[in-house]
Amino acid sequence: MTSRAGMAVVAAVVLGLVSTSGQPVPAFALPGTASAEPVGPTRQTEAQALAADLATLAKEQGWTLAQARARHELAERVRPLHRALAARLPDTYVGAVLSDTPGEAPTFLVKGAAPEFVRTMVAASGVPIRIVDGQPYSAGELADRSRAVHRHLKAMGYTSITTAADITAGQVRATVTAEPGNALRAATVATALPAALRTGLDLDVVEGPANIRHTSLFGGMPTTRPGAGLLCTTGFSVSPGGFVGVTTAAHCNNSQAAHNGARHPLDLFDEHLGDFGDVEWSTTSGVPVTDDFVAGSTEIRNVTGVRALADMMIGDQACVFGQSTGLRRCSFIADLDVSITDQRGTSHRQVAVRDNITQVGDSGGPWFVGTVAYGTHVGNAQVNRATVSAFSVADLFDEALGVRVMR
Repeated sequence: MTSRAGMAVVAAVVLGLVSTSGQPVPAFALPGTASAEPVGPTRQTEAQALAADLATLAKEQGWTLAQARARHELAERVRPLHRALAARLPDTYVGAVLSDTPGEAPTFLVKGAAPEFVRTMVAASGVPIRIVDGQPYSAGELADRSRAVHRHLKAMGYTSITTAADITAGQVRATVTAEPGNALRAATVATALPAALRTGLDLDVVEGPANIRHTSLFGGMPTTRPGAGLLCTTGFSVSPGGFVGVTTAAHCNNSQAAHNGARHPLDLFDEHLGDFGDVEWSTTSGVPVTDDFVAGSTEIRNVTGVRALADMMIGDQACVFGQSTGLRRCSFIADLDVSITDQRGTSHRQVAVRDNITQVGDSGGPWFVGTVAYGTHVGNAQVNRATVSAFSVADLFDEALGVRVMR
């Protein structure tokens, strides 16, 4: 669709609200929404933003702040080596995995025998890293196998599907919802797949949905449409050349954004629910655009960077703020290539964390660490027999929509 040229977009300026019970409530109130007296927002510096996220993670994991910070610093030392190996060994490097236990060494996974230069590079870095070779597939091969399994399951008639490439186990994890007229046992479903895809496949059939795209509003800023209540969340401000806009999830059917108690029309410019995630962007009028995003019930941050998908590692911290949840929550990245099919369509190349830390209404909201944008919320999915939260990758907005996160 075409937007009205030259229109400015919503700034993510937040009014933090606290309920009478002391719990945070949505920072952006739609007209007619009951709310407490607003508390002035706190604009966080880059250092303050990171410290707040590390404190959130430490509290949720039962760690000390020093342990959370040391783990973060170790991850940043590992990341350049991870990036270098991925570039030098595109056909055999699998990925990096951070330990769940603070202080333990991360792991590099390699298909087949690791070349000697890998051990030399790691030794020269001075970073304590375990090298585990002999893996059955590279990261690219696992991703291709995951999407191939997904395509075959769709062709078999299943309409609620989640697949994920699990590099730590060297497997494809697949979940489908049992449906009348289709096989209802995992062994029967797997047998119907090509023999080449059955190796290294962990398939589960569930009674409930294999995934739920969160569509009931809230997040960085609430969105709605005439006659409806809260629907979804804005994620990050984006700019494709001369235009500016704001993102949310493509499955959200919204046409207005709430800003300081007023509603502003959202003009949908483009949407993508496919190979590069579940995301759309819109322009609006009446409010200026900034690179701000909401990271807590009373916190505003400026985007200073975007985390590339290629730089993400298993075990990386990732945090999300949703207006429906009302809190910043943090977890660890568990899967870097997740595909989802439901009645709205199929989306690929999403990232899943280890826990379910979001709820209906958080769709489109920002995922981040400190002031670095990671992605925007999609919903939850059944991966490895657990319900987990998933997001579209901000680094892929250019491929999906031809836009980039403003900073």
